[in-house]
Amino acid sequence: AGWTLQGQTLGGNFHNWTLNKHQQICAVMGDAASSGAAGAMVATSLQTVVETCWNASHRPSQVLTKANDVLWSAAEGDWRSSLCYLQIHPESGSTQLAIAGNIHAYLISSRGHRVVAANTTMLAVQPDCAYRNEQIYLEAGELLLIASADVVGGPHRGGLTQDALLKVIRDMYEDPTNDILDHIARLLPMQLADNVQSFDRSLMLVRRRF
Repeated sequence: AGWTLQGQTLGGNFHNWTLNKHQQICAVMGDAASSGAAGAMVATSLQTVVETCWNASHRPSQVLTKANDVLWSAAEGDWRSSLCYLQIHPESGSTQLAIAGNIHAYLISSRGHRVVAANTTMLAVQPDCAYRNEQIYLEAGELLLIASADVVGGPHRGGLTQDALLKVIRDMYEDPTNDILDHIARLLPMQLADNVQSFDRSLMLVRRRF
């Protein structure tokens, strides 16, 4: 389950998922450094690259490398962006993911949580950036949380603090993922229409059921 809330009519965030021909769940979250129409153009380019990889035998790190190559070679403009791409085998819970930039990932169980490592260099910053795959295993009932930077940036960035976000999920751990996400969305600070700074926010929550 997931949502994306753009700060303007157009924005630079997106999330999506699919079941590919290899029977893997593939999911992605993108977060452009720009907002508004400029951010939307970056997000559209990123999404196009990712969706061409749904059914390929690429590892997540290879998808990030491909996206970085495309954005680095693009025309002038601010193409900097963050990207998380993951592949899940539903039967085993085996999950591979790779993260570039300011997207945050947490593996959450009834015992606590751990942060999933990321390469904090955004896409389109360096031409030959190395991305690594993180291998995790989702046990029955465990949650994988993916959050864009503004969601965990605190109220001044239109979000919650990391501690506050994780506390909500711990308190609602047994609830359906859609209910958890709906509750978090209602907790986010409202953005005023005349605010010159807008925040594009995305959140995804994956639970292994068995």
